Amino acid sequence: MLRFAKFLKKVELRLITYRDGFQVSVARKDKFSDEFIEKSAVIIVHPDTAKTFGFKDGQIVKVSANERSANLRLKVSEIAPEDGALMPKSIYSCYLFSDKITIEPTDGEITTPNELLEVYT
Repeated sequence: MLRFAKFLKKVELRLITYRDGFQVSVARKDKFSDEFIEKSAVIIVHPDTAKTFGFKDGQIVKVSANERSANLRLKVSEIAPEDGALMPKSIYSCYLFSDKITIEPTDGEITTPNELLEVYT
């Protein structure tokens, strides 16, 4: 069975990061808890962008910038700009730091913070 995701191409978008208060409260509990990953490992795109490029809310996508990449959960929301994507400030946005990113479908799992930290050790 062929998967439609294999036919989609990379999409280049500008990236906007934003500060979200959950980072402080989660860090006090457990820095890399399931809740932290659920709220940090996300990329938010506008519904029109998702529709144009065939992305679905909740799917895992590979986000790349500056020769680095991470698998994140895609969320569709009106708060995202039509020509860009939103990402909360976290270890993920720091790892992918750039004003331009590419997004493409993947069959992989969400990248864990520990996988990102391997780059620095």
